[in-house]
Amino acid sequence: MSNPIIAKDKESLEVFKLLFDFSQQKTYFKRIRISHFWTEKVNIILQLIQLFGFIFAANYESWPIRWQGIFKSSYLSLVVGDLGTIMYDDLILDPTSRLLYSGGWIIFTAGVALIYLFIRFVLHLSILFRVEFQRIFFKLAHFMYLPIALGVIPAALCQYSDCKASGQQLILSILALFVLGFYLIGYPIYLIVHTCKQVITTDSDAYDEFIRLKEMEFLLGVSSSWLTEKLYLFSSYRSSWLRVYHRPIYYAFVLSLVIVHGALNTNNGAKMLILVCISAGFSFYISIFPIYRCISSSCLYGLSLWLITANLFIGFLRASGYNSQTMNDTNLVNILVAINITGLVLIGIIISVVLLFKMNWDVGIETVKQLAIGYRFLLADLRNAQTMILTLKSFNNFHFVKVKPILDMEEILIEHYGLLSKENHPLQYTVIEQLDILTFLRDQVRTETFLPNKNLERDYLIFAKVVNRRWKEQILISPIKRRILLKLGVLNMFIGNRCTSPFNSGENLNFDDKGVTKGQSDYDLQKFYKDFENFEDSREMAIDTKRDAFEDIEESIANKDYDQLARLTLSELEVGDQNMLSQLREIWDKIGPQNLAPNIRTELYAL
Repeated sequence: MSNPIIAKDKESLEVFKLLFDFSQQKTYFKRIRISHFWTEKVNIILQLIQLFGFIFAANYESWPIRWQGIFKSSYLSLVVGDLGTIMYDDLILDPTSRLLYSGGWIIFTAGVALIYLFIRFVLHLSILFRVEFQRIFFKLAHFMYLPIALGVIPAALCQYSDCKASGQQLILSILALFVLGFYLIGYPIYLIVHTCKQVITTDSDAYDEFIRLKEMEFLLGVSSSWLTEKLYLFSSYRSSWLRVYHRPIYYAFVLSLVIVHGALNTNNGAKMLILVCISAGFSFYISIFPIYRCISSSCLYGLSLWLITANLFIGFLRASGYNSQTMNDTNLVNILVAINITGLVLIGIIISVVLLFKMNWDVGIETVKQLAIGYRFLLADLRNAQTMILTLKSFNNFHFVKVKPILDMEEILIEHYGLLSKENHPLQYTVIEQLDILTFLRDQVRTETFLPNKNLERDYLIFAKVVNRRWKEQILISPIKRRILLKLGVLNMFIGNRCTSPFNSGENLNFDDKGVTKGQSDYDLQKFYKDFENFEDSREMAIDTKRDAFEDIEESIANKDYDQLARLTLSELEVGDQNMLSQLREIWDKIGPQNLAPNIRTELYAL
């Protein structure tokens, strides 16, 4: 009986076919998303809005009321999930509201963490679903970092005039420490470890070539190693330690801003001075070391950080009591409006230039075609090896798989590796990856295979015709008896005690050459599958079988014979009719999946 692991291996082949079907090249980027061109820019703009919300919180007591109203009425903070900006009066003046707000963020963080752990490690979900879930989760974790930090840390540090470190406040502070350690500090550490494992080199030329080749390999289907969340984590960035590990550095920048804001809440002048220094230092770092591979994204990122620094500097002048006519409420609001409108205009200019010159990700269809032309034979062999790997993984067992084709593929890859290693070419790592997997699978095949077997290799096509011609009679037998009959027939053919002549096939065949040795093409297992599926009457019997099976299912439901319904479900799992299986899932959902055997239930809902 199939199990969930085998079901997932089967699905891996379906995912491969879905992602790496090259019959229509125009759909590359609809099915495989390696481009982060617009994702980076949207992320930068969202970070800019989040940091504006932080500036509002840090300067709340010193900003003019008119400027507070302008920012609060825009509701930009709602776009980035920060409710604290709108209800800041309540958070400062009312301890109960402050506790409820921070407690809500703690509960939200715990809930998201539990959902991630449950989906990641408990549920047996499809490969494609898990890939999409990882992408969405890491984007969500990045998106919510500043709102969670700003919602939890200031209240936990208890630097308000009416705050007392006892009772509910003490409990909140302890829970906030868990959030700080598990998410606000633990998540950046996880990214550092993860990136360290995946980045091969920080040498500029080698790194850029490695990233481009990995993306092109992924598009060409010669490697599926990037079918994970790691593509999103660091492929946007340039080489060198300060760039590849930029995301944890950004989290350290955000965390330091929030901690300073919460710890020095009673000393606004000193707080704003430190915040300006931190922001200016981070902006210099962004300007000296352009982070993104896309120049337009690096320019947009640098502009947004300097805009934040300018707003913090104005806030510092106001908080430090700088005595000037420009610091009165009216002039200060005009200055802030002018600075931010100028920043928005510059951002608009960058976006307009991108649209005008139709800039895009540096790896596209043309670069993929160039790689394919230069390495067409190598890429063809790598794709064939990848197809062989996923096909082998999709098998329930290796009883009918030959070892020789795997050995032949290994020899081809070894020859490629010898040439690539001499040039220290990045593609050598893809070859090594495939060689390791093929070696492991070859050992498993050698242990389980029944081949070579002369009787089977001589008679399997005849046996297929016998089974196909006898199909109308066999559907009258129960599914379990039919499976036993077929297995006994195969077993008898293995031991050579049964003549497999199609005695009732209705065909007049000549078996004089039955003992003659056949060519290698006659033993091709894929040809056997193709011939078996292409018989004319197989399609007719699929319709008859489907109609009869549905009548049996309706009878079982009417009689409430759930055991018979379970046996019919098992039979349909063998047939593999997706429409029938979909109807069976709906039927069992109404009856109650608990009435179905666990192994059958797992296989039915895994498809």
